Amino acid sequence: MAEQRYRAMLAVVSDGRTVTETAAAVGVSRQTMHGWLAKYEAGGLDGLGDGSHRPRGCPHQAETARDEPAARLAALPTAGVAAERYKKATAR
Repeated sequence: MAEQRYRAMLAVVSDGRTVTETAAAVGVSRQTMHGWLAKYEAGGLDGLGDGSHRPRGCPHQAETARDEPAARLAALPTAGVAAERYKKATAR
């Protein structure tokens, strides 16, 4: 796959072909070709290799340090006998 990308880069950079015609010849979108060009300019041939598809982060997973206060709040009783006992114990 990297070889196909490298040949496409050579066609654009060295041979002077347009991104649009090279993308059509390779069978990818013009936007994909521009992405390959950016990777090639940033990292050379190594930049054209397949990268990880692993996400950088998980938006719904909070950090442990931030979870601690929220977990303590969630553990507090909100109704019933336990809530009344907690209110009395913390009011003193």
